[in-house]
Amino acid sequence: MKKIISVCLIVMMLAAVLCACGASKEADGYAQDIHMQTVVETTQASSAGGFMSMDSAVGDTENGYFEMKAEEEFADSAESGAVDSAALAASRKLIRNASLEVQTKGFDAFLAQLEANAEKIGGYVEQSEVRGDNYNYVSDRYAYLVLRIPSTDFDAFISGVSEIATVTSKEIGLQDVTSSYVDTESRIKALETEQESLLALLKKAINVSEIIEIQDRLTQVRGELESYKAQLKLYDEQIAYSTVTVNVYEVERVTLPEQEGFLDEVKERLSDNLYDIGEGFREFAVWFISSLPYLLMFAVAAVAVILIIRASVRKRRKKRNIYTGADTQK
Repeated sequence: MKKIISVCLIVMMLAAVLCACGASKEADGYAQDIHMQTVVETTQASSAGGFMSMDSAVGDTENGYFEMKAEEEFADSAESGAVDSAALAASRKLIRNASLEVQTKGFDAFLAQLEANAEKIGGYVEQSEVRGDNYNYVSDRYAYLVLRIPSTDFDAFISGVSEIATVTSKEIGLQDVTSSYVDTESRIKALETEQESLLALLKKAINVSEIIEIQDRLTQVRGELESYKAQLKLYDEQIAYSTVTVNVYEVERVTLPEQEGFLDEVKERLSDNLYDIGEGFREFAVWFISSLPYLLMFAVAAVAVILIIRASVRKRRKKRNIYTGADTQK
């Protein structure tokens, strides 16, 4: 009896040991599955947006691996960002304009040369206006021109104006319309997609009310498309051709650049005073010579009046002498 009980106890102990081993292996397998699932989920999360902290999920080896991947992807993204920034700078949509005020002695020659310079680089005169005259050797002619110049030759054209005349004022403007341009392009693409969808729906429509509703919306979409395409075309023209406004003044003496030194200032003012004196003598000479007919007429009239007055005085003296002599004889 004791042997039987001993055998049963041994069998029960072996069974307990076997169950414990099986449970341990199952627990180890379950833990390994959870570990692998955590690694996979963490990897997916890092691929989707950023890198999560995995200290609770993986060991030091896995941490080192993911940190290396993070550094590699950060470097790749930085390089990609630099390329994107360079591409964005090159694709910016810029509108450049300029306004110039110019003085010239050769008014007609300057206008002809300015137009020739514009045509030479593919530009043209969009608007032109000339006022005033040079009557009596005094010129007050003025011209207003609006020129469209290829943007690639904008700087060269502005420099060319300074070579053939005196530029007294220059304003250059730069407008970045990249954001508006891209937004307009996006709206056009969205409207074109909507237009295609509406056309597909129109083919399938059966009810009259549906057809009318689709056609109304299709009309609105087409109107918006035309408006945005016209805006995009205007942007393209303004970007490709810069606008240069030139105000031209005909003068007898151009304005010199401002002088900084004392001697330069004295020289400039002395030159101005001598010029004013010379202009005064010239204007007096012109007035005197041109007024000679009137001066001669006034001179003749004055001589005639003087002769008449002298004759009258002599006559009165003669009569007085006669009367005086008669009284003396009495």
